[in-house]
Amino acid sequence: SIETAFDHEAPENRCNPVKGDKVQNLLWTIEQQKIIEESAVTITDTEDLKAKLSTFYPSGIKQPDTYIKIPMSILPGALEIRNLDGSLMVFICNFMPPSMRDTLFPLLKSAFDCLEVFKNRTVLSISQEIQDPEAVLQSEANEPFRCIHFSHWNRYGLSGNTAPADTHPHDLVATSGRTNLTQTLPYMSHETFEYEQLYLNIQNNLREVFKWIEQIVTHYPPDDYTVLAELIDILPNTGGSPVKPFLSLVVNINVCTIGH
Repeated sequence: SIETAFDHEAPENRCNPVKGDKVQNLLWTIEQQKIIEESAVTITDTEDLKAKLSTFYPSGIKQPDTYIKIPMSILPGALEIRNLDGSLMVFICNFMPPSMRDTLFPLLKSAFDCLEVFKNRTVLSISQEIQDPEAVLQSEANEPFRCIHFSHWNRYGLSGNTAPADTHPHDLVATSGRTNLTQTLPYMSHETFEYEQLYLNIQNNLREVFKWIEQIVTHYPPDDYTVLAELIDILPNTGGSPVKPFLSLVVNINVCTIGH
């Protein structure tokens, strides 16, 4: 485990540098990719990584335009990197069994067989790209990559941040008048029903992979596993989550996210 000075609660670490504008966000991302290619420091081993991270967050803040590259080949199987308060920043594991790794992509690919998924992507003609570069940026910003979220949503939950500490939640009444208290149960995302066969195929094809991931998360960051698993146990259905201890199964194809 590597401890860092990163303060994930600091306002400077929680803000978007482009304020949500899609085109500007895409331009910012492209600029940052160039910075990474030209000036990011490549780590040589875990001791080097520990030394770099010890000074990488002055006053707990991630500095603009500064990056490091961590080759997977230097990692000792599994690695935890933690924030200033001891919470988990990232857990990296690179020792999936070779037999499982070799079949991972074929199994994922076969889950899409004969299914009309990811086939309606907007494509600009070459003439459009030449005549209107702004249209290219806008198109990419509107649809940077395709993804499907097989998730449990709980958008109607109340935060309770200002609730009195000496009163049981069952005895509290919302007074804002803006909350529909009959819709507070978690529910499955729309994509789960729209792409139900894909959801079932992935569960069937990658069942052993999901079991292996659960075993790894249980063993290495056990405290974090316990917190996550508690959420699974209270879901309002008997099936729980097929990707325990996680609530969501997300399929990202050709992922290269814009800054967020």
